[in-house]
Amino acid sequence: MTLNIGIAIPEDHVTQKCSMFGVTGTGKSNGIGVMLEEYCKRELPFVCIDVLGAHYGLAEKYRVVIYGGKKGEELETFNGRFMANVIFGGDEHKLSFIFDLSEWNDFEMQEWMAEFLDEIFMLHSKNRVPRHIFVEEAEVFFPQNGYGSSKASLLAGNKVMKRGRALGLGMTLISQRPQDVNKKTLSQSQCNFLLHLEGVPEMKVVREMLRSEEKEKRDELLKIVTNAKKGECLLYSPQWMGEPIPFKFRLRETFHAGYTPELGVEIKEPELSYQIKPKLVEESNESNTTDQPLSNGKIVIGISLGVILYWLTSIT
Repeated sequence: MTLNIGIAIPEDHVTQKCSMFGVTGTGKSNGIGVMLEEYCKRELPFVCIDVLGAHYGLAEKYRVVIYGGKKGEELETFNGRFMANVIFGGDEHKLSFIFDLSEWNDFEMQEWMAEFLDEIFMLHSKNRVPRHIFVEEAEVFFPQNGYGSSKASLLAGNKVMKRGRALGLGMTLISQRPQDVNKKTLSQSQCNFLLHLEGVPEMKVVREMLRSEEKEKRDELLKIVTNAKKGECLLYSPQWMGEPIPFKFRLRETFHAGYTPELGVEIKEPELSYQIKPKLVEESNESNTTDQPLSNGKIVIGISLGVILYWLTSIT
């Protein structure tokens, strides 16, 4: 997978446990967008948990299914467990999905994510197909101190990071605040993309990642991270890639919906020519049934009056 001229990573990234960190404005969303484009080019299946609504532009050029946000199919009706099963339904398991949660609050996102990760883990234990999950704003789902709804998403995330690779599941944790991501979850990462970081808490996390390096080399790598310009990145993965690799992400080819608005600058939205209409939506549009899984996991089942009357007469 080509991240820039002369810079490529193996396709088995799909099952790797990874992280990507950088302060706001350093090019994280562009970097993830580049990786998603490379996945699409090679038809490697992925799921992107898009908290910022930054990646729907991928459908400008590549075949993806989008749920949620202002460009995707309705997601609020369907809980995370149901959507995990949609991915494995029919030929859908070969497709890539973007779940845009940008219009939800943290509680709703955490509840949906806990159900989704638990179910996708179980499904992969039965059908071990390679798939990568990219998680934007990872600290929302896997905080250092999980409580309430975040406790369930944290436990599910730890399970995927710790045991998912054997089932074909890889995951990338993305955040501008690595110190807020749960340490147990992050400790499983063996492939780290480090863009510009400089704060004391942030650099403490980076130093921990580099702890096995000799002091002179560690100081050199820390300097690369703190001096990095926009888009510049240090790929640190001793076990997977070997030597550290400083590089700069190319610009993404598709529309970057996570752009920072500028006064007086009007951005033209792209035509999402390659957005796939999922079978779930097509079937629901053709059907008049009221069978709809709700966000709290319950299912409303429409039963005709005739069926009820038949049941009552049969027991009398």
